[in-house]
Amino acid sequence: SKFLDTIFCYRLVVQPINFISYLEVCKKFLFHIEIGLNDYFMSQLLLIVVCLFGGAVMPAFFIISGYGFKKQKYSYVRKKVKRILVPYFVMAFVTVVLHFILHFSFFHYLKNALKETVKVAVGFCLALSSNMEFKGIVFYSCGIGWYLIALIGCIILLNLIMNFEGVKPWKYVIIIAIAVVISGYYKIFVFCISQIFTGLFFFYEGYLIKKKKLFQLKWNWLFSLILAITILINALGVIYRGQMDNIAEGNWNLLIISLFTDGFLAYSILYFFLYLNRFSNNIFKLLKKIGNSSLIVFCIHSVEMKAIPWYLFTEKWKGNPFMGCLILVVMRIIVISVFYFVFGIAHSRLWLKIKRK
Repeated sequence: SKFLDTIFCYRLVVQPINFISYLEVCKKFLFHIEIGLNDYFMSQLLLIVVCLFGGAVMPAFFIISGYGFKKQKYSYVRKKVKRILVPYFVMAFVTVVLHFILHFSFFHYLKNALKETVKVAVGFCLALSSNMEFKGIVFYSCGIGWYLIALIGCIILLNLIMNFEGVKPWKYVIIIAIAVVISGYYKIFVFCISQIFTGLFFFYEGYLIKKKKLFQLKWNWLFSLILAITILINALGVIYRGQMDNIAEGNWNLLIISLFTDGFLAYSILYFFLYLNRFSNNIFKLLKKIGNSSLIVFCIHSVEMKAIPWYLFTEKWKGNPFMGCLILVVMRIIVISVFYFVFGIAHSRLWLKIKRK
């Protein structure tokens, strides 16, 4: 359909981040509500709901990116990789500089600010998807920037597999993902090695969804039954392990089963939001507008998450936990909005200068 061609036209990174980012906010918001509840049953029930949908957020990113994938020549793939690396390096530079400035401003201790900033810089250089300890020193992750590096790996790897004649890509994709999960090497965070191999599973799923036109299927009783079974299986995994599936942390509650359940749940979520697109009002128009600048929002969110010492607010807040979490979420949204507004002005003026020349 025309909408599908529009929403997936950006073939390097996730363009329709609008509903995915809002889903992520809702997930975190619900988790914060869970902290403030006193009733054990309700809090655990709400936590299970959060974990169920939270684990499908990143797989949905990979699915959307894979939806726009096409087998290309090496030279074209190299151009794609360079275009993805540019925002990653810019994001890394801004994060490191801002981290040093803010930590020195808050603590007035140059040595400690420099030490902590170096840990952040190393995390970006190694593209760590999670914090890593080495000889007693903890190096920090690169935030959600790891997704860009993992996406590069998925593009190169799938393109390489599909260029072999007589090869069925789905066999290699499944074997690689399963081998990584079973072997235990999915805990390798350096250069997002494990995230590339497991993300490839969802990336290829997105490619198949487009090829088989699965977003155009009609919702029926069989779809509902499979979705109910998937949610039940994931719920059992959450109850058993007490955590959600997390590709960045290498957490898979039910190992191989989680790959398939999270993949189907992510597909269902995307299907649902595509269905909502038929409604036209100011709220949905705003979401689509945000989606057009998804890469900018993505990078800004990663910067504020790693550079700004939000933990100071958490440590000093003595009031109601729920209100504290709510205020923190609002503050972060305001910061992202301000950065986005400033970037928009700077970008517009730069673009005008280029056009005049």
